[in-house]
Amino acid sequence: MHDSTLRFTLRSTRTASALAVLAVSFVTMASSHLAAQEGDEPTVPEHSGSFRIAEGAAAPGDTVRLDFAIRSDLGTQGFSFSLDFDEEVLEAVGVEPTFEVPGAQNWGYQRFQFDNSNATAGNAGVDEGYVVGIGVFMCIGDGTPGCTFWPIALEPDTDVSVLDLVFRVREAAPVGVTELSFIDGGVLIGSSGTRFPTVNNITGQGISIDGPSVEIAPIFVTGRLSIVGDQSFFRGDANRDGRLNVSDPVRTLDALFLGGRTLGCADAADANDDGVLDLSDPVYLLNFLFVVGPAPLPPFPQEGSDPTEDGLRCFDLSH
Repeated sequence: MHDSTLRFTLRSTRTASALAVLAVSFVTMASSHLAAQEGDEPTVPEHSGSFRIAEGAAAPGDTVRLDFAIRSDLGTQGFSFSLDFDEEVLEAVGVEPTFEVPGAQNWGYQRFQFDNSNATAGNAGVDEGYVVGIGVFMCIGDGTPGCTFWPIALEPDTDVSVLDLVFRVREAAPVGVTELSFIDGGVLIGSSGTRFPTVNNITGQGISIDGPSVEIAPIFVTGRLSIVGDQSFFRGDANRDGRLNVSDPVRTLDALFLGGRTLGCADAADANDDGVLDLSDPVYLLNFLFVVGPAPLPPFPQEGSDPTEDGLRCFDLSH
């Protein structure tokens, strides 16, 4: 069992955790009290939400970061999760919080752990090979306007990125697709050594999404990571149609700046072979096509493998 609190400094204590939970409860009680004063029966709003893991691709031996986003119609104030992965394909190496309000401490409590044990062959469930965690959002400001010791609710009805889950693909991992599934039961070990089976849950306005009053089932979307081998390509062919023309820099510009679909072969779009996909690549191609600029670097004009070691991959030949 690995505890990610060893990899970064927790800005919280057990006291802060208790206060954060009490603050969330206080908001709910205060709302009910105001409704009662006005002569209305307090009502429990509907609550729906989801967890989503971004899809990705990596080769054996690579390290990959997968975005973990939460959506809640009430605005998320806290969450817990239990994520199962195939321990024969992946190794968890870190959990890194990404949500923040500038100039403030944003987590009233956070505890994330992962287990990479593989004593039993196969990927049967959350007995081994899992990531678990609990987070409560709290704005503790240093003078930031509107930021006091008070629960934060993430923007409702919006996928909000809260964590990066970091995995290494095992060297012996087979080419194909591996899934990461939200399955209740991964064990979180407390500071006293107590073992807590973790459930997938979202809290908004003090209401848990798995509570008995909630009728809409939450959506926990399975993540998919493509394990890729070496793919041949020729440099500049960004749209993977086997030709080099103006459609290739247009495809790259669309992906970079216009919200187009992700490039399946970023290595091919890296026309100047600097290991970075940016504006200089479509400009390089346009110069070659129309201003007698230098040709794309190898592999070109024939398909081949990238002779340069970099972080770009070619994992989808369709686009």
